[in-house]
Amino acid sequence: MEKLQKGLTFLLEKYAPGKSAVLKSREAVELDGVEIPLLPWRCQRRFTELRDLVRQGRLEDVSVIRVSHIAHRSTPVSAILRRELDICAFLLDSPAKVEYKAWGGDTVCNMVATLENGVVCTIEAAATLPPSATVIDKHEIIARRGVACDRAVDTQVPLQSVYVFTEDGEEAYTDTDYELYGLSEEDAAVVRQAFLAAVDAEYAKTLCTAAEALGRADI
Repeated sequence: MEKLQKGLTFLLEKYAPGKSAVLKSREAVELDGVEIPLLPWRCQRRFTELRDLVRQGRLEDVSVIRVSHIAHRSTPVSAILRRELDICAFLLDSPAKVEYKAWGGDTVCNMVATLENGVVCTIEAAATLPPSATVIDKHEIIARRGVACDRAVDTQVPLQSVYVFTEDGEEAYTDTDYELYGLSEEDAAVVRQAFLAAVDAEYAKTLCTAAEALGRADI
């Protein structure tokens, strides 16, 4: 958390002198003694770009969102479902309602949800990867006219920007934020959202509303 707090302090000092914020965890930031929930995936570039495709009318009459997410064994499946349900709601600016869940033990779950605008969301979640593996997720929006996905065509795992092959094995590097160099995409999203919440009271209220909706959902 120290590295993330350092990045948040840097952004506040650069763009909002006099503002302060303290990251309590990856899920909450404290502003003037009040904890604001964080939904950091909403600040990941791939999801904001998908959302813009819908809002700009590039995808016409969206009917389905298909999601798959395979995480580490230590990750609660409920946390995966919570994340993905909120991503679906965020992409189309429409509240989500869980319709059906099918569990396969404690590590696998398939969920069907509907958005208030009628779009159907199918979510396949699993917590089966070893700690050293890269988390695999994929989000696809299907419309009457057009299909959009956050992964390159025909890829099964997330691609990195730079690969280095050494005698000790393969190493990969991807930097997605020019001001938060060295942070992963997920960590940079936490810092960016905490910053937005600190400088924009309406944005902070939006996060609180979205988190409350997730709390009421049958996850």
